Amino acid sequence: MPNFLNMAKSWFSSMANIPPDQVREEESSEYAKYMVHSRDEGMMMYGPIPQTRQKNDTEDPPDIYGIVVHNQVNRHSTSCISVYRSSNLTEAEQRFKVYIKVIPFFLDAKNDLFNAQSLQRICDNARAREDWSVCHLAVALDIVDTLKHDVFISLINKSDKDGLSPLLMAVKMGSKHITQAVLAAGASLEMKDLAGNNAFHLAAANGNSLLIDILATQLQDNGQLRTELINARNGDSNTPLHLACLADNQDAVLALMNNGADLNTMGKNGSAGDQHRITPSEERTFKAILKQFPNQLHVKDIKNGGTPLHWASEKPILDAFLEAGCDMKSKDFHGNSALHTMIKHKRFSCVVCLLAHGADVKERDGNGNEPIHLAAIAGNLPTLKALLIFGADYGSVNSSGETAWSLILKTHQSKLLNNLDKERNMLLYTLYQLGARGPATLEQNTKIKMKTGDRKVSIASNKEFDWKPKVSEDQQIFHRSRHLLDSFLDGSGMNVQEANKGGLRILALDGGGIKGLVLTKVLAEIQTASKVPITELFDWMGGTSTGGILTLALACGKSPEECQGLYFRLKDKVFVGRRPYDEAPFESFLKNELGEDKTMASLPAKPRLTVTGTLADRFPPDLHLFTNYQRPADILGLKEELPQGLSPARKPDEQEVWRAARCSGAAPTYFRSAGKFIDGGLIGNNPTLDLLTEIHERNCALRAVGREKETETISLVVSIGTGDPPLERVESCDLFLPDNLLNLPQLMYGVSAMGRLLVEQACSATNRVVDRARAWCSMAGISYVRLSPQLDSDVKMNETDDEILVQMIYLTQVYMYENRVKIDALVKQLLSRK
Repeated sequence: MPNFLNMAKSWFSSMANIPPDQVREEESSEYAKYMVHSRDEGMMMYGPIPQTRQKNDTEDPPDIYGIVVHNQVNRHSTSCISVYRSSNLTEAEQRFKVYIKVIPFFLDAKNDLFNAQSLQRICDNARAREDWSVCHLAVALDIVDTLKHDVFISLINKSDKDGLSPLLMAVKMGSKHITQAVLAAGASLEMKDLAGNNAFHLAAANGNSLLIDILATQLQDNGQLRTELINARNGDSNTPLHLACLADNQDAVLALMNNGADLNTMGKNGSAGDQHRITPSEERTFKAILKQFPNQLHVKDIKNGGTPLHWASEKPILDAFLEAGCDMKSKDFHGNSALHTMIKHKRFSCVVCLLAHGADVKERDGNGNEPIHLAAIAGNLPTLKALLIFGADYGSVNSSGETAWSLILKTHQSKLLNNLDKERNMLLYTLYQLGARGPATLEQNTKIKMKTGDRKVSIASNKEFDWKPKVSEDQQIFHRSRHLLDSFLDGSGMNVQEANKGGLRILALDGGGIKGLVLTKVLAEIQTASKVPITELFDWMGGTSTGGILTLALACGKSPEECQGLYFRLKDKVFVGRRPYDEAPFESFLKNELGEDKTMASLPAKPRLTVTGTLADRFPPDLHLFTNYQRPADILGLKEELPQGLSPARKPDEQEVWRAARCSGAAPTYFRSAGKFIDGGLIGNNPTLDLLTEIHERNCALRAVGREKETETISLVVSIGTGDPPLERVESCDLFLPDNLLNLPQLMYGVSAMGRLLVEQACSATNRVVDRARAWCSMAGISYVRLSPQLDSDVKMNETDDEILVQMIYLTQVYMYENRVKIDALVKQLLSRK
């Protein structure tokens, strides 16, 4: 029998000079079992083993303790691997406790790990991170095939001292296959680290879009939980989307949005909007929008945070995001709303789109600037005008005490001394036309004091200049030849003494397609001046075509400002493709804005409403009035006699509001007929006389049935037009049969001019139509006010160019400012009975 003690001593002595943590394979040492200090299945700690004193040593060497891993090769043979040696019993025992929690489980799950290299990696990591479970080690060492075993599965959601679960560790490592293996072992996505980050946070911070998709797919059957996790805020109040933005990783941002990240999430320096959050429909998800509008995100903006509204570079995708539910009040990390961002980038069409959807023109950015201050700094004239027509205050002061005027002067200095820059002059003149005043130049060390709206602030100006741009002959706007007489008659019409102080106040709105924007601005200015809703200022409201649509929108509770935005949205959805336009988007828009089931009779009884339409299923065609009251013929009980095949129009309690708007706006060549109806403008594009006639006939009917007490007189008529085009010369209006080819061009000019003339006169709402209404009212002792601005071009009914439309509304606002005395007198009359 061999001397086992001596053999063991010899064995331990041979390891004395080996680093204690170096793992090395040894020969089978069955003899060492006689000196076991601690044991576990397959793993033992031997000792104490006294060491042999070397020849030159003066003292006996310390006893050795060693940790050995055994592997049974067969019935008669066992392999051994030494994983630790130490002369310190306490250290050896502590190490044994660390290894015993790890090594047996790995070897039980995967026996081919029994080799020096694998055990060295396991021991090194186990020693470095004693807080790690076997699952953490499996993730760190990429031994993920062990995770399917029971012990590993039971520990799959255990966290280390940093709060990292194996899944969070795998995501942080950025490994696809390790993450998938951990998820397959049953890892929970609800685990968080000590900073409150879940797996989506860590994937977003690393910019790993692939892992974001993998994590989201894991929860595809639990949409609510996925939404909660992907929009969760960590300890710093950041969502995964914030972290992806901070990492400036577009792919991660898109992955989060595609998988349900909140479209309205905002940075921790931003502020939440109070409005109701809209949940995007399945048809209008972020992913669908990006597929429809590829490559339309301004990726450089993503690192600043915000929402897709901040990152959109074109109007169509911006509009799609708004429809999907993006909140315009959300701000990026620097306190900028989407409107602020678009102004800084000079994206004019995007600015108009946001304004049309109700963006706040007085919202301040992180530096205390309102949108108008940013537009002044950017020096973009169309944007400045757009903000002004949507209600921006040119006199507002930013946090530095600057107005738009002073910012224009400071930002856009001329390079040449006393040479005023043309663009700067136009910016100043734009403000000047609406009432702003200020110094002409910046003198060195001169303190600027500005006029700021209603606030009384003195003006320090050393040099005044004429801001009005010079007008060339081809740019000059010419008026109707009798416009001086018109001005006189307008004044006399307003001064007619009211026959009855309690008489009706009538509002008549002309037709004109998209030029209905002029109507919205005129009404908005009247409402602002009176501080009373339009529907309370008037007793009777009527309109044709676009005027009829606006009348119904006001009756449905919309303000003139809201209607202005409505028109901008409508033209982008309706005037698409070739004429005649598809009526489906038009009808869908009207249903959405006016209500699909609301009838004319269900509208408020006051004011009374009259909207014109043309019955075109008969000859001669006839004017039909959509009303919210009983018509004269119905008061008299008259029954309409019609040829076979014709049916009477619906009564107010049967007539849907949206359909009345559609019928009134069915302009030929622009839209197909609405059943039996086409545009009311073919008979009464200026509905003033039709309203007066309707009131007269209604009074006659009431008297006839003994209801004379219900008859009404009229005290005031306000007629609003959609803008007067400038007077221009027509090349030829001569129609003849050409006798040679040289006369053919002249004939074509004549045909074109005659066609334009006939259409204009058939649908005329100005000139003699206004003259007749004014004269009719004057002779009847009724005050008559006509408001219609002079435009600088003939704007088409289906114009879609935002810059042209903004200019049209801006000229309307200038017109209202220039006629503010007239407006004040009108408001006084309107309020005289209130």
